[in-house]
Amino acid sequence: MNSTALIWQSIAGAAVMAVTVLDVFLTVLYARIGFAVFSRRVGLATWWCYRQLAKLSPRHRGRILSFAGPTILVTLVAGWATALSAGAALIVHERLGQSIVTQTGNSQQDWITALFVGNASLSIVSSSGYAPSTPATRLLYVANSIIGASVLSLSLTYLMQVYSALNARNALALTTELSAGENGDAAVLITGVGARGRFDAASRTLDQMSSQMIQMSESHNLYPVLFYFRFPAPFYAISRFTFVALDAASLLRTALAPRYDWLKESGSVQGLARSARRLLETLTDNFISPKVEPVAPDAPQRQAWRERYHHALEQFRKAGIEVRSDPERGAEEYIASRQDWDCFVRRLAPFMAYDIHEIDRVTPPC
Repeated sequence: MNSTALIWQSIAGAAVMAVTVLDVFLTVLYARIGFAVFSRRVGLATWWCYRQLAKLSPRHRGRILSFAGPTILVTLVAGWATALSAGAALIVHERLGQSIVTQTGNSQQDWITALFVGNASLSIVSSSGYAPSTPATRLLYVANSIIGASVLSLSLTYLMQVYSALNARNALALTTELSAGENGDAAVLITGVGARGRFDAASRTLDQMSSQMIQMSESHNLYPVLFYFRFPAPFYAISRFTFVALDAASLLRTALAPRYDWLKESGSVQGLARSARRLLETLTDNFISPKVEPVAPDAPQRQAWRERYHHALEQFRKAGIEVRSDPERGAEEYIASRQDWDCFVRRLAPFMAYDIHEIDRVTPPC
């Protein structure tokens, strides 16, 4: 037995396993965005590869990118398993035929055998035909089996939780889309909760949307990989349903008559705006660089926003909702309100390979 090789391989193997376990701990148990060792890099690299692949077939872009999220999950789990197996192989390699032997005494000492034995040591039920013959290597097998079983169970739990959170996000996206007339129009959503000028139940509806937005923000904090689940239908996009929520809050605060001041000042409207903006900030701060900051719109953009505002006023009048008597001042307030959040939508949408007109389908082109 080469004692120097034994020591250094054992240190290297233990280091590989420790880093892997740390990444699993930070990804699955600590579960806060931006703290994983290499999971975040795996996600970004895989997403970049899919973006390049999608450019080869623009017609099927949405379908191609829809495989990115599942691929990242598979890559993460496979990466954890491979790293643990490699670390275990480094530890057992110099011990083959010495303190880890077969019953027949014919112990091979090549790296493939070390990988096979190391992988088997990570499983409670698997057997490689090799067995530890000293107290130290028996403890090694016990530790490896605990690590292997723990990582396996945590990985399975993580997969189930990610898809549960994805289901909740998709449900929120579809609910918002249907409420917005299946066209991403926040004005339609408002006319629905305030039909004929009655907003009695609006607070409850807006509170529910706000609560779901907060849940989505925390879900992406817990499971950052959720961000990369991108579907072909634009209404599933985070930038789409947050746009509808923020546009609805801006219109409610700037377009309605003074008789609705109680609604404008309510925690329901404020909470909807803050929760949707928080979700966008969480994602853009952690996945997009440089950091997104609100910017003043140029003249064409201001005009487009102004036209969107006046179009919403017409929709409200037709629905029997009383609007303010000074629409020009209201338009300026709407522009100022929208300036606070529009930049986040415009940065997030292209990062996820959506055209801005797939997200904002109601504002006239600049």
